[in-house]
Amino acid sequence: MLPVEFTIAGKRNLTLKAYPRYDHQFFELKKNSSGGVVGKIYQGDKVAAEWMKWMEK
Repeated sequence: MLPVEFTIAGKRNLTLKAYPRYDHQFFELKKNSSGGVVGKIYQGDKVAAEWMKWMEK
């Protein structure tokens, strides 16, 4: 809904970044050849560091 709300408000400064291999808690999902999750690696600190770097711009 956020992109829609930005459009309605006439704003154009929204930036979204996808983390396609991460779940909603920023765990990187390791999958086997049939697509089943076989492991998780926490990447929340990495995501937070990227966010802080972006905020400093």
